[in-house]
Amino acid sequence: MTESIKEVNASFEDMNLKVDDRLQLVAYRSAKIEYYCSLIGYEPGKYLFVTMPQENGSQTIWFSAPLRMGERVDVRFFSGVSIFDFSSSVEFIHTRHNFLELAFPAEVRTFLLRKNLRIKVKMPVRISQINEQELPDPIIATALDMSISGVMLRSDKPLGAADDIINMAFVVKNKFTNENTLVEVLATIRNCREDEGPQGNMMYKHGILFKELKPYYYSMLQHHINDQILQGRQAF
Repeated sequence: MTESIKEVNASFEDMNLKVDDRLQLVAYRSAKIEYYCSLIGYEPGKYLFVTMPQENGSQTIWFSAPLRMGERVDVRFFSGVSIFDFSSSVEFIHTRHNFLELAFPAEVRTFLLRKNLRIKVKMPVRISQINEQELPDPIIATALDMSISGVMLRSDKPLGAADDIINMAFVVKNKFTNENTLVEVLATIRNCREDEGPQGNMMYKHGILFKELKPYYYSMLQHHINDQILQGRQAF
């Protein structure tokens, strides 16, 4: 991931934070602990207001605070093209209304990522059509990596030739509903090459470019990729 990142100084305004943006809080105790929360609002130069944090995506008990007053935390935000990072501390815990006040950052760093950053995945993908021809038996391939513009698929037989159009479907976690959502999209096969499978068997890798990704799916995938990178998923 380091080859895809360049660190520079930034301002708070560069983050362009909005209500409901997802933030990662990193606390340092006997071990590093990662929490996730959403921005409620902020008062420039004074405080940030965030929802009560969740640990590894798990809902905390209502009216409970996983962090302590005065505890130092690192705050991270992924905009889609940059990771922003700054130091803060817990100024006040509003257990009655289930939110925290964090100290406003004195300095902000940003890590600029290359365009269309990919994350490593391992998820089933269903191929139902090739060049508008319905397949009698859908092909199940495995996505090995994903970006907002496409995926790398591996299958036990070729899906088609370069420039063939496939209809594909896969499931991702929807940040907005917190439910698994089926994504269906037309895509173009860019290339196909032989590849050795996990058991040493012959398989095939395909570079796939999304052709018609609906705005709703685009937004959902962008948030999914952002969350995976914030949670430490390998990116390149």
